[in-house]
Amino acid sequence: MQIEDVVHYVPIVGSSLSSDGRFVVVATPIYSEDKPLRPVLSRVLDLKQKKRTWNFLNPGMGVESLYNPSIAPDSERFAAFRYSNALLDIAVGRLDAPEDSPQALTGLPEDPSALKWRGLPGQVTCLGTDLEGTRRIWVWSEGNKAGVPLTPEGRSVFDYAFSATHQLLGWIEQKRQDSISAMLHVSDDRGESGLSIPLEGTPVGFLAWAPDGTKLAYMGRPKGNRLSRSEVWVVTGINQENVQPKVICVTEELEGWITGFDWNRTGSALILAVEQGTYGRLARLELEHKEVEWLGEKHQFLSGPSLDRSKGQMIFLRQDGSLPQQLYLQSGKTGKPKALTRFNRRFEQRERFDSETVHWTAKDGTTLDGIWIEPKQEGPHPTLVWVHGGPAEHINRTFSPYFQALTAQGWAIFAPNYRGSTGRSSSFLRANVGDLCGEDVEDVLSGIDEMVSRGRAHGDKITAMGWSYGGSLCLMAAARSSLFKALVVVAPVVDWVAIFGAQRFPSITREYFEQDVWENRTEYDNRSPVSFASDIQVPTLFMHGALDPLVPPSQSALMERMLRGQGVETEFHLYPGEFHVFLRPASILKMLTMVTDWIKRGQ
Repeated sequence: MQIEDVVHYVPIVGSSLSSDGRFVVVATPIYSEDKPLRPVLSRVLDLKQKKRTWNFLNPGMGVESLYNPSIAPDSERFAAFRYSNALLDIAVGRLDAPEDSPQALTGLPEDPSALKWRGLPGQVTCLGTDLEGTRRIWVWSEGNKAGVPLTPEGRSVFDYAFSATHQLLGWIEQKRQDSISAMLHVSDDRGESGLSIPLEGTPVGFLAWAPDGTKLAYMGRPKGNRLSRSEVWVVTGINQENVQPKVICVTEELEGWITGFDWNRTGSALILAVEQGTYGRLARLELEHKEVEWLGEKHQFLSGPSLDRSKGQMIFLRQDGSLPQQLYLQSGKTGKPKALTRFNRRFEQRERFDSETVHWTAKDGTTLDGIWIEPKQEGPHPTLVWVHGGPAEHINRTFSPYFQALTAQGWAIFAPNYRGSTGRSSSFLRANVGDLCGEDVEDVLSGIDEMVSRGRAHGDKITAMGWSYGGSLCLMAAARSSLFKALVVVAPVVDWVAIFGAQRFPSITREYFEQDVWENRTEYDNRSPVSFASDIQVPTLFMHGALDPLVPPSQSALMERMLRGQGVETEFHLYPGEFHVFLRPASILKMLTMVTDWIKRGQ
């Protein structure tokens, strides 16, 4: 795979299955040499047709993006956000006539999100902000030229859902001023009458009704701790006579990191997407006895389950290190999954490299994992250590066009999941609280040592690349070790004191540092790469988006100047129009070209 192939990769960023099981709708980015960004467009597949063909939904003349599609309860129409000329609206069209121009809804509230449908055949709803700054549910009823608010004034809606019976509305209200973090309100579909239920945990979304209208499920974290995995909670006994509603956590015994779910057709079970280390699996959780049945093979990465409400069909995403992402359809519990997409045929013609999960033990006995990808020739290999950011993120066995292109250039890729990464337990996620750039740096270094000792990584040809907090770890690792021949650092935090003045980043200091900066500045300095600049002697390339709202570009500039002043070979490149993550194809190609040129120092 060549570097220029990377921007042609087509991931599925949203998918849904109509209630009657006939239509599948997906949203994907589309590459065009004529456009600076990759717009997201939606397309539909009619499963009733013998010759199944994906058709783009007509976005309208001059429209740049048509995204976040939502299928109506009548399984005939869709609604999607439409973006053009810096203006946003909602377009409504027919699934059986994708070539027809959609109709635009008028009178959108500020900051619209969460497109859904109310009743039969279906009226469009969304979340939006009123003039007082309150997030409310808005609905477009017949005869209304503009959306009207459905929920009360002054009551901020976090998430909402209409029941499959089209009679009930459930919505979560955020309550910040008292001991109750959130309330679930259940009413008729017009927001009138009903009951209110205090919720357990801090909801993070995915509110969904069971098909029978007696249960609601949502995902939430334990109260008061954002650095913990999300559990699935089920509210039972809704709208049942003489039954007191209960809020029950149903996943506390489940191993892994839950990323999403959907109800089965009867409402007796949840289909969960679960990440376990570097793997992604689907699990069927029977609610009555909390029994778990794992679906599919462990060595692949499965995610994004969505089920219909009539035939028991399920769609899900499947990929692995060498298999580009595809959407699959499974009929019933025992049906053989069938691939519905081949959006990445371009990559099927390229040589691809599979990934494998590797394990090692840190100096303090902590078991760690990561991903290893290597060229076809015999090792040991020149190795690029790819350090993920976050720190609350992780690397798994998904298809990475970045990794494929770099491996094709002759480097093995080692991507460690250091302590503080997601994908495991909440205690592992919090393992670097109070210890940023501490033992997590040693985790990276011990992983490199292990791959060298196994004869897979060439000990004299090690380079490293990190983005965001991963860049911070790369710099700290280079200050402690002479292993590295070159570094590439993108949007790093180098000074934790200075980052306290950033637009959005100060919240991380309250999660990971045990004292405020004015109480213990020394601790912040001891975790800052800039404090150890004199120990870094490796050629270092800095890159940063000029519009980065998280980490100011001045962080990269500061470190580059510190290294340059000591005679270290270094460069700093600012990317105009880019944010914390680079989105423009031209920027991505330029970045990867610069990376390959720079790390040749390590060959």
